[in-house]
Amino acid sequence: MRRSFSTRSVTAAFLLLQALLVSLTFPVTELFSDLPLFHIDNAAHWYRITTAANLAESGNVVGYDPFFNAGTATGIAANPAAKVPALLLA
Repeated sequence: MRRSFSTRSVTAAFLLLQALLVSLTFPVTELFSDLPLFHIDNAAHWYRITTAANLAESGNVVGYDPFFNAGTATGIAANPAAKVPALLLA
């Protein structure tokens, strides 16, 4: 019983520390706003998700964007980091 209490308290301390460190670098209040999160690499994910959703509206799952990054493949299949959100929007 004593070991279980110790494990739980250490786990709770680590989770509290993690929440504290995240709150220092990430604006938690923006989670509940209507603004998209553009911190660190979220802007790239947002771009990939919205272009995949726009392609899905036109009936395509893959496409080519000639204006971004000197031309880049886009869509659900060409989205290594956000396939699930792109599928959900499609």
